[in-house]
Amino acid sequence: MSVAIVGELLSATEFLELLHDEPADETWELIDGQLRRRPMTTRGRKHARTFSFVDRVLGYWLDSQSTLTGELAGAEARCRLRRDPDTFVGIDIAFFIGKDFDDRISYYDGPPVLAVEILSPTDTHEGVVEKTLLYLECGVKQVWIVDPDLQTVTIHRPAREPQFFTISDTLTAEPDLPGFSCLVRSLFGR
Repeated sequence: MSVAIVGELLSATEFLELLHDEPADETWELIDGQLRRRPMTTRGRKHARTFSFVDRVLGYWLDSQSTLTGELAGAEARCRLRRDPDTFVGIDIAFFIGKDFDDRISYYDGPPVLAVEILSPTDTHEGVVEKTLLYLECGVKQVWIVDPDLQTVTIHRPAREPQFFTISDTLTAEPDLPGFSCLVRSLFGR
């Protein structure tokens, strides 16, 4: 569960300066200008292994694109989802369309097309729902909730029913990820 620090709204600059003091056992986010602190989620072997496979499958897909350019980011990629008030989150894996990323700033400025959250043992239902709704509200086209224990993927899209995939299914991500298709089992190394 996250704890909001109520007070004046923070700007992007103020938030990024505060991150120098972020303790190793916490994750800080900025939600609508309010600092949110939550315990660092436990990322065990299953989470790390699943992260690696999902990242690899998405990377192969991106490398195969001849006309689509973009950037795949992982490991809690810091992203400003929206401005005024600013909202910054860390995303397990994100895909951003385009090629002109400003290397002078330490975060991605704008929502990704795809946000992938890989469930950890310490994630709560409340927290996952809150983050999923936030992503969709901020313009993310697809949110994948990947469960390493049950080996399932749920895709959420704006104004659509969620899609649920098991290891025997083929996951497609049209039209947002053109041509993307994979066996769900490959996301879990099977």
